Amino acid sequence: MSPQRKTVQELSENGHLHTIPGDFILPEEERCNVKDRPVFSTTGAAFEIPLIDMDDVAKDQPGAGDRHSELLQQVRAACVEWGFFQVKNHGVPLSVMTQMQQVVHEFLELSPEEKNKVSFASPEGVTIEEGYTSRQGMSEGAISMWSDRLRYTMFPMSTRNCDLWPKNPSRFR
Repeated sequence: MSPQRKTVQELSENGHLHTIPGDFILPEEERCNVKDRPVFSTTGAAFEIPLIDMDDVAKDQPGAGDRHSELLQQVRAACVEWGFFQVKNHGVPLSVMTQMQQVVHEFLELSPEEKNKVSFASPEGVTIEEGYTSRQGMSEGAISMWSDRLRYTMFPMSTRNCDLWPKNPSRFR
């Protein structure tokens, strides 16, 4: 039996990781071809993360409906081109975001056994794409993404399944 693979959290917290483990490195033929893309610099203006401003939509101001299509196009373009984006003026209070980050951190500090109680593993023939996942359950030789994930569907409300949510930490619920 092969030794259990460490989670990304364990790898990054030990302070002794000097090289990227081989199972995180995509084969050359599977990597993005970036030779035709501009070179990005964190010090120059060429590196600008897409920013979606929801000010008039979040405040439900007149004309917000007119911006809906425009915002959808901005989000689509950001996802296609970058894979992520930043949102400002979304109306979510900083205190709510801070509490969410704290409770997720509490969850990630739990033992692997406790986190795996809500693992992404699906019963035979059922696809469940919610819960915790790390590289531990991956087969030997499989390429891993550099992340441990905690994913839950929130909207629409009819698809929310709180039975899949962790019981610990209790503030998560």
